[in-house]
Amino acid sequence: MWALLLESGWWSQLGAEDHETLCALEGWHGEAFRLIDRLSVDEGALPWAALRERIGGEEWGARAVALVDSEDPAIEPSLDDLRASLAQLRKSAALRESMKVLGRR
Repeated sequence: MWALLLESGWWSQLGAEDHETLCALEGWHGEAFRLIDRLSVDEGALPWAALRERIGGEEWGARAVALVDSEDPAIEPSLDDLRASLAQLRKSAALRESMKVLGRR
């Protein structure tokens, strides 16, 4: 999900289901996406430099910055790859929920 931190403008290109999935994540990941959601409404898309500065003030900010900084700069983020990752995230969550219902977890 580092790509969405780098390209926060993609938030507006994702659907409501994607927003809900990302904002519902536990821990700092969910916090980061809830911040992106708020900022996109209040200020629109921010370049990574501006978002990085905003994130730096959050208690979880160092982890988000480290995630982006650890990525290979030669890898160009793609909206299609982000959408594929989101589909996989939803599929994984549905599988975990099914296992709970079946009593296997």
